[in-house]
Amino acid sequence: MNLNGESLRKLMFPFVIISSCLTLYLTSLYNYLLFHSLVELSTVVISFGIFVVAWSSRHYINNIFLLILGIGYFFIGSVDLLHTLSYGGMQIFYGYDKNLPTQLWIVGRYIEALTFIGALIFFKRRLAQNHEIALAKFNLIFLFYFGISLFIILSTFYWKNFPDAYIEGVGLTQFKKNSEYIISLLFLFATILIFKKSKLIDSKMVNLLSLALMFKIVSELLFTEYVGIHDFSNMLGHLLKFISFLLLYRAILEIGLMRPYQFLFVNSKKSQEEYRLAQNEMQKRVEEDIIELYRHAGISNRKMSLLLEMEEQSKYNKDRQGVIKHIVNSLKGAFHADVVLLYRHKKGYQFSLVLGEGVNINVRPDLIDVSPQEAIFIKSLMEEKKRISFSCDSALAGCFKDGSNLEYCVATPLVQKNICVGFLLIGFKKYKKVDKQGLEFLDIFSIHIVSAMVRLQLIKKD
Repeated sequence: MNLNGESLRKLMFPFVIISSCLTLYLTSLYNYLLFHSLVELSTVVISFGIFVVAWSSRHYINNIFLLILGIGYFFIGSVDLLHTLSYGGMQIFYGYDKNLPTQLWIVGRYIEALTFIGALIFFKRRLAQNHEIALAKFNLIFLFYFGISLFIILSTFYWKNFPDAYIEGVGLTQFKKNSEYIISLLFLFATILIFKKSKLIDSKMVNLLSLALMFKIVSELLFTEYVGIHDFSNMLGHLLKFISFLLLYRAILEIGLMRPYQFLFVNSKKSQEEYRLAQNEMQKRVEEDIIELYRHAGISNRKMSLLLEMEEQSKYNKDRQGVIKHIVNSLKGAFHADVVLLYRHKKGYQFSLVLGEGVNINVRPDLIDVSPQEAIFIKSLMEEKKRISFSCDSALAGCFKDGSNLEYCVATPLVQKNICVGFLLIGFKKYKKVDKQGLEFLDIFSIHIVSAMVRLQLIKKD
């Protein structure tokens, strides 16, 4: 049977748990203090490791779950370290009995349970888009934990007003037992939250975290039964705590470090999909709003179709000349115009004809040597970027081969970043003044045709 690295890792992890627990159990038979120290120091190292992951990730992780968990486990590890050093037989803190390590145990478990709940409740909450604000919030969370932990430590060591958890010759106090039940319920609530948010968390992470919490619950319940600190239920409770921390190691440190995109950015694919759907929905709403706006402006469905068709043509049709011809012809039909001319700016007051549509048109391809009246509307287009309507007494005179003239023209500037890049001219042989709604449509159309000309590379993007 061939085993790849992942399969070996899956087989090795249960083996490590079983062999470690067996070794620790045998150690407890030899020296219970050594057993306790090994278990607690192992969990302290894992706690600080979780903090290191969060600390090193604080510059680029915006999801608050890992950050709360990391900061919380720094203080959980710190309290557990004090619990280890104050344990009976260590002889580090003089003047204290077995009540102190039991009190510190309760403090650590309350912080741990509430940290899990807080991290899961705020799982989808983002710190901030601004990097400095995000770091400020991270520091604020750290200071909050520091303040709470300092207050409890002072009440335990200095003020000595923290409720007793263990009394020599009597055993566990009711406060300690009730606290263990409350902590178990808090861990159970955290487990429920994990399953509720399972769609947002990597499936392996869900399984490992929920299993770790279940071991913690059983461990806490065992700690309600012992009388002496060396009892079997006490030893078994510590072993289950050790297993729960190994599961946390597997869930957070190994997955978080070796496969960070599954954990630190576990919902990135979901976020991308949500973004794509939101973008599509936004685009749909924008299109609906534009259509509604155009309707309010009195623009007919035919003209709206022309705009949408122009957008589609310029996006997907590679026949540049064909697209422009189609657009100009469509505009000519929409206004029942005799001529539609599309000019592109060259330099100075010079424009070159891109396309002209009309009956027997003989218009100059370059408007270079312009007549005085032509100069008026070209200057208006170039400098004022304003649409201009005028009667054609002399402008564009004799532009038809049959000698007929245009009587009325509308010239609309094509503006890109406040620069006139061309103009669109609609002309009529017989006087036919374009109404207000038609002029408004031309203004809108000019914006769209600039975009189309950019796509078709008739004008530069900038």
